Amino acid sequence: MKKCENCCNDHKGEYGSGRFCSMKCSRGFSTKERRKEINEKVSIKLKKIIEEKNCLICGRPIISRKKTCSEKCKKELISKVQIGVKKNGNYSKNGGVRPGGGKSKMIEYINHLGKKMKLNPEEIQIAKILDFLKIDWDRNTKGFPYESIKGERRNFYPDFYDNSTGSYIEYKGWVTKEMSHKMEDARKRNRMKLLIVYGNDKRYRDLGLNLSQIESNPQILKDQISLCSSTD
Repeated sequence: MKKCENCCNDHKGEYGSGRFCSMKCSRGFSTKERRKEINEKVSIKLKKIIEEKNCLICGRPIISRKKTCSEKCKKELISKVQIGVKKNGNYSKNGGVRPGGGKSKMIEYINHLGKKMKLNPEEIQIAKILDFLKIDWDRNTKGFPYESIKGERRNFYPDFYDNSTGSYIEYKGWVTKEMSHKMEDARKRNRMKLLIVYGNDKRYRDLGLNLSQIESNPQILKDQISLCSSTD
């Protein structure tokens, strides 16, 4: 038996890293005496996550939460998303890491293990947190079959793979009914260990873990990955 570091109750250590008995205690722990200390350390480590955010069109560094640096780039982004463009271009109607996939400007990234990959600016925010936590992760390239709402057979490509737990991590900056169906159908059909991190849009706050939570306390992401990996 272990003692929860927050409530001091005995528990079996089955939740997350074993430090806490539940998600409530994991989150509550950081709001007590160590909250200021944790925030100071995390803000220093994650400062570059905000500083190195890039415009999705021209790649210019931006500090705000916006996806583009100007109205001109914003209009171009909207046009790219709506039109889609041909399969061999940089954009397509569907995301993923296959050739022609994705709607964002792809940037070369090297993780803390020295592995090279291409990610969009929002995915890099997640990647840096995974690096900060020293997780053994890769850019996922494996597709999982699912059936769309219209009954079409397609493949779902989660963003990241945790080699140590066999869990997949997907980041969704925006969500549609089709996207939600895709992730749930793929998870059930393939018995995937799938953790979803949502963007900070207030419409998605009730869906689960969001980006602002793991930026302020990265340990939450690690705990959730452990919990996901232990779920059948």
